[in-house]
Amino acid sequence: MKSRNVIHAIFVLVFLCFAPRAVLCEEVANGERNETKKVKYTKIKGGLKNLLNFARSRKGMIKELNQETKNYQKIKKAVKKGQLEKGMNASLVKKRYGKGVITLSCDKNAEEWVYKNADETYFNAEKIYLKFSADGKLTDWREVPQKMHPSK
Repeated sequence: MKSRNVIHAIFVLVFLCFAPRAVLCEEVANGERNETKKVKYTKIKGGLKNLLNFARSRKGMIKELNQETKNYQKIKKAVKKGQLEKGMNASLVKKRYGKGVITLSCDKNAEEWVYKNADETYFNAEKIYLKFSADGKLTDWREVPQKMHPSK
């Protein structure tokens, strides 16, 4: 997973510094079609500035992803130790454990906060849901186990 992210980041960096101009050439030999790609790069004005801005924003993204994982670990530990109590104020939960990565609107102004590990996608990750009433009180929580990919 991480190697794919590194490759993607390298591609983005190259793209920010150079504008690709691809030329597709076709060769026909003995009735077979062979395709070769020739890619030419031309410098773009402001390419280095774009690269530096990308690096700065990347640091911010990494910081937020790390915080998402820390919040998930804190809330998971609190659930395991029985430290959550019905009736807790949402502001106290946020102060102790951080806010979930996703906030879902429920019926009559109630909401659910979703916590998950940043390394996992929403659809297959183990998640913890905290449900708050319209007046901001914790009414319930639940853990949703990780879904395994069919190939695993």
